[in-house]
Amino acid sequence: MDNQSSSPFDGSVGRGWFSRIELRHQSGSEKMLARILDDGYQQHQLIWRLFDHPSREKRNFLYRAIEGVELLGYFTVSSTPPLDRDGIWDIVSKEYLPRLSAGEKLRFSIRANPVVTRKQTPHGKGRRHDVVMDAKKHPRDGSDPLDMGKQWLINRAQRHGFNVDHLVVDGYQQHRYHQRSRGPEIRFSTLDFDGWLTVTHPETLTRTLLQGIGPAKGFGCGLLLVRRP
Repeated sequence: MDNQSSSPFDGSVGRGWFSRIELRHQSGSEKMLARILDDGYQQHQLIWRLFDHPSREKRNFLYRAIEGVELLGYFTVSSTPPLDRDGIWDIVSKEYLPRLSAGEKLRFSIRANPVVTRKQTPHGKGRRHDVVMDAKKHPRDGSDPLDMGKQWLINRAQRHGFNVDHLVVDGYQQHRYHQRSRGPEIRFSTLDFDGWLTVTHPETLTRTLLQGIGPAKGFGCGLLLVRRP
């Protein structure tokens, strides 16, 4: 299970699957459900199991938690439809091949893991840092740390096939996942971006919708959701 920015698809722009997934009430005892709801890493594992296949070595999906559902809910974009081997999910899937036009304006939303890479020494290997905390450690006069999050997305927009017209950033969170097996604690942060974009390169943006933006895609980050007004 990765925490990298690898693509769930090959280099071409292909057809995917868009799914809405919600945990069923009858999926287990109240005690088990409470444990799942309190354990972010277990939620991560449950989503991965929907797309797990012995012949697949890399992640082939993106996902984002749905706010406001009673238990757990997710939107996913994947190269294959999710498969509920445990019978604990309600799943609605449809083929997903966005048809976009240059100049088209869309509403968008993305939960992302914005980072900046800094070297500890001039010739050392770069390390990723949360842009908000990094901005607090390296403040600029009168700047809001969230502005660094805005700039992070704006800087990436053009190469992902769009321009940002309007942007609101909030929902900063730090996450810590404890793996049951021996391994380091997984730490990452998220920001929620909502706004309007203009399509500049339809094929590139289509690829972005299928492949995502930024790191930590294996932990619910990077899925760009769009809709027409």
